[in-house]
Amino acid sequence: MHRGIAILLLLACGCLRQRAAAPVPTAVRGTPSAADPRVRFGNAVARVERGDDGSARPIFAELLRDDPELADYDLAYLAAIDERAGRLPDAAASIDRLVEAHPASVWIPRALAQRARLAAALGDPRADDLVTRALAAPGSDTTTRAAALLVRADLRAPTEPREALELYREVRHTPGPSAATARSHSDALVLAHPELFDDPMVSLEEGTQLLHEGRLDESAVRLEAAAHALSDRDDRARALRTLAKLRQRQGRIDDAIATYHDAADAEPPPAVMARYELATLLWNRDRDPEAARALQPHRARRPPSCEGRRRALRAWRGSQNAPDTAATLRARISR
Repeated sequence: MHRGIAILLLLACGCLRQRAAAPVPTAVRGTPSAADPRVRFGNAVARVERGDDGSARPIFAELLRDDPELADYDLAYLAAIDERAGRLPDAAASIDRLVEAHPASVWIPRALAQRARLAAALGDPRADDLVTRALAAPGSDTTTRAAALLVRADLRAPTEPREALELYREVRHTPGPSAATARSHSDALVLAHPELFDDPMVSLEEGTQLLHEGRLDESAVRLEAAAHALSDRDDRARALRTLAKLRQRQGRIDDAIATYHDAADAEPPPAVMARYELATLLWNRDRDPEAARALQPHRARRPPSCEGRRRALRAWRGSQNAPDTAATLRARISR
């Protein structure tokens, strides 16, 4: 009963960030005293939320000794406090106890990701196995997966920098604190291994990610290098189309239009993606005649139909939320 009521109190004060596994009671009868374990637990969590780990830790330790109802929660908080304080072996011991004694706890995925991080810091060779367990744990969410993959990326960085860069990039796509750490570690990795960009596909993927992060100048360097070096026409067209989007975000509309034309020349005929992205850009700026000319090369491939072109363009514009494949667009414009 203590568990359900304590969870309800945490939800009420906004302190609980982990979803409870059991149903939560809809009401708490009576007014518990300050000595009640439920009140003491809520008080300890509130102290953690205020950044007062020092006074919160003894409360969690006492609760762990005296009241087993929320032992997994107590252990999780103790592990977090000890890790922040640099007491890594103590934090690892709390996680090991949590995992062994409470295998069905809602804390298990997060605890395994934390244990992997601690293992890596302590030089424990089980770190990568713990990452695998964290990723496979039922209930593992995006934040937990990102934390686990960040550990794996750090483990790979010294010997397999390209794989590490790909893992960092995956984490950088996610919300939460792991993304910022991954960006920092990724920047350090590419400084240490400039040879990674000898492969233009690495430049393309990194430039695309930098654009997603709003790092426009850095993205432009990578995308320009990729567009210059890539020999595959589809890949080069993708680099140019991404560079054109970047130019739009920079407010360089004429450069974006010119880059889209380059992408259309690079893309295998009929260059559906480049031409319709270009037409969309022009359409959205009320430059309808230019948008129509962007579609002009398709006329020789089907009976002339202004309505067909408009229908295809509307389909493309609607596909921004659910992009169609090039094959589907080719089918539409041939109608």
